[in-house]
Amino acid sequence: MSGGGERAIGGGFFMAQASPKRSRRNVQSWVRFLSAPIVHVFSPKRAARRVAHGPRGGLAVMMLGGTAVYCITMLLIFAFGTMFDRFGSGASSLVGVWRQWHAHESIGMAEGILFFTALILNGLAVFTAWLFFPFVHGRGPAVRSYRRALCAMVSAIGVLWLETILVGLVITWNQMTPGVEDAIIPISILICVIVLRAWLAAAARGVEARPLRRVPPRCEGCGYDLTTRGLEDVCTECGLPVRMSLVRSETRSGLPWQLERTPISWTQTVLSVLIKPQESYRQLRLRCKSSQSIGFSAYIWATMAVAAGVWIFAAYFLGAPSYRRVTWEDFVFPMLYGIILTILGWVVHRVIAAIVGSWWIYKGEFIDPTWGRAIREYESSFAWVFFFTNGVGFSIGGAFEANQGVFGGIGAQFGVPGGLLLFLIVNGLLLALWVCRFATATRAVRWSNF
Repeated sequence: MSGGGERAIGGGFFMAQASPKRSRRNVQSWVRFLSAPIVHVFSPKRAARRVAHGPRGGLAVMMLGGTAVYCITMLLIFAFGTMFDRFGSGASSLVGVWRQWHAHESIGMAEGILFFTALILNGLAVFTAWLFFPFVHGRGPAVRSYRRALCAMVSAIGVLWLETILVGLVITWNQMTPGVEDAIIPISILICVIVLRAWLAAAARGVEARPLRRVPPRCEGCGYDLTTRGLEDVCTECGLPVRMSLVRSETRSGLPWQLERTPISWTQTVLSVLIKPQESYRQLRLRCKSSQSIGFSAYIWATMAVAAGVWIFAAYFLGAPSYRRVTWEDFVFPMLYGIILTILGWVVHRVIAAIVGSWWIYKGEFIDPTWGRAIREYESSFAWVFFFTNGVGFSIGGAFEANQGVFGGIGAQFGVPGGLLLFLIVNGLLLALWVCRFATATRAVRWSNF
């Protein structure tokens, strides 16, 4: 009895000795978790993985803490902007600014800034997580995949906080220094948006599911398992020759961009995907590095931004008086507008892809869910149709600005200008066509073997 009691006492003693070590490990894990957005601000994938593998309840703590820190930062930026306003605000200190904001009501501008900042910040985190969620998902519950995507978006609070401080300093410097061009503010904001977009994409790739290594050979026509079939046989379900499914040269020869990365092959791939989508996606190789499709899409958005800027500049310059001198602003602002329009186009593309991707997950369309990433990137080629349609409509034909005719009469019944109504109808049809193109791509790559 005494021996058992001693062992019990001894076991309790060693357990008491081990608990401080366990506590220190817990504290260290929390410190590494909470500091990940700042410590790994230059390594998005590592920051996203650290947040995704954080302690239980860590995501909620980081969202609450990050929201609090960011809201306070925004409040200070607005306060300093009021203090150093070039037109003079009458406040010389933060206390004076606070009193000025609450001069007439107990709930003033400060509370509005805090509320809307918290609402927009968390709303954007939830929304962008959904945009990336279908392409982060692999196997297992979809809720778990969405949580990983949300962790990747929340891990960007560090880079967002630093960018906000940088923009705040630029705004304050612009207000304190007379003669500085106001264009520096939208330029700095746009640069920060581009960097943040690239950061979020890299963070999402850090938590995305890996492609399946072993997938049984399937019939390209119906998906029947061809493990026991020879090359000279035919599929017992649909009659398609096995060679058409298992010989790469006869089924998926690859798009020109997959075979050679040159400007010519890029142009050929864009035209092929636009003109012959079904044939192109039947040639698409899916079991290859994702960097191919990501690079293809990146070139599309970069060239589109430049083309939009040149288009806007040409339309404005041709309509300007002949005696007007061209300044540097005439070049900078069209490029800024072109980049902004391209970012909006990218958002529309990602929304369509997220809708279709969520449907893929719900229906279990692909053997390997990661195949949807390649479709998303190559289908960005259709953004060129939006670019030319809206560009011609606004700058050359003036169709979207017309308020007369059939659309003007219909729009008048609903209080909508005819040009706006035509714009919504045309772009609505293009969006519907884009969804149909995704469906075509789905059927073409559903049973890929290469």
